[in-house]
Amino acid sequence: LALAAHLCGVEAHIVMPDNCSAVKVQAVKDYGGLVTLCQSTEQARKDTARQILSRLGPHAILVSSAENDDVIAGQGTVAMEFLEQVPDLDVMVCSVSIGGLAAGICIAAKALKPSIRLVASEPKNADDCARSLAAGRIIP
Repeated sequence: LALAAHLCGVEAHIVMPDNCSAVKVQAVKDYGGLVTLCQSTEQARKDTARQILSRLGPHAILVSSAENDDVIAGQGTVAMEFLEQVPDLDVMVCSVSIGGLAAGICIAAKALKPSIRLVASEPKNADDCARSLAAGRIIP
């Protein structure tokens, strides 16, 4: 996103969790992104993004990595590339994080190969997806 914004000559304010790797933060900065760190929760990311949008004014737009159809479709190219390289692939494992990558991979993989088995994973100490599934409701 930072690179795309840079190539289009616009600013990209990127909200990232404060436990994100320094290498990832630096890569976003190197692509021209203006990084704002926040707590590592979905609510903190949303709140921080809203504050930035409010400060920037009405011409700023939010591009969510988990709630934007175009971004999710783009994430699906991961599955396309895997299946192009390994057509007999029968299982894909992807991290859940906040959901955009997993959603894109699952949609594309099932569309391209309906028989494929999909497995979502997440760290033991960041298991909000597993807890949400067990509870039958979203636990942020």
